Amino acid sequence: MFGGKYLTPLVNAFTEIKNACIFYLAHNGVYEFNKMKCFDACAQFVDEFSRIKELKRFYDYSVRGMSLELPFNPNDEDCKGVLEDVHVMARRLRDACK
Repeated sequence: MFGGKYLTPLVNAFTEIKNACIFYLAHNGVYEFNKMKCFDACAQFVDEFSRIKELKRFYDYSVRGMSLELPFNPNDEDCKGVLEDVHVMARRLRDACK
């Protein structure tokens, strides 16, 4: 559907940022494994945080096969901005663990 241009990177970005949040929290003594609670706890690391939380819908759509409306078309140029936000957040989480 959508030609897969950005769908796979968006799905992978969700998994990577979720894991980064879990590791960051664990590094700081917070053992929270609920994906969305982890995202909320790490919200201060990125400005466009709501867009990163929307990545879960791409994950559910692609990996879980759920039929749902995606927040934006995975072929839009906006996807590059979301992926850049993920990169910034992951870098900030990593730096905060040093």
